Amino acid sequence: AAAVILGSMGDRTAEPVLEFQLASESPDVRAHAAMGLGLLKHPKAIPALVERLKDGDGKVREYALLALMTVARDYAADTACAPWR
Repeated sequence: AAAVILGSMGDRTAEPVLEFQLASESPDVRAHAAMGLGLLKHPKAIPALVERLKDGDGKVREYALLALMTVARDYAADTACAPWR
């Protein structure tokens, strides 16, 4: 649950900690780390989240996919709107 709080704070300095937690032995920790990375919405997290799509735990795969969709959507929107800013 702490990983989700870190992500919801929006502080991208938490990204290395969350990526480290993606390698935890605990599926719950890995799932929450994926969720936290999704909340950060930082494209740098995409490769780590893609790796979790191969996780042996269904919940981890689901949270990684949801995080990827969130990050990709926001990245695409930011990129598309950049010329008008």
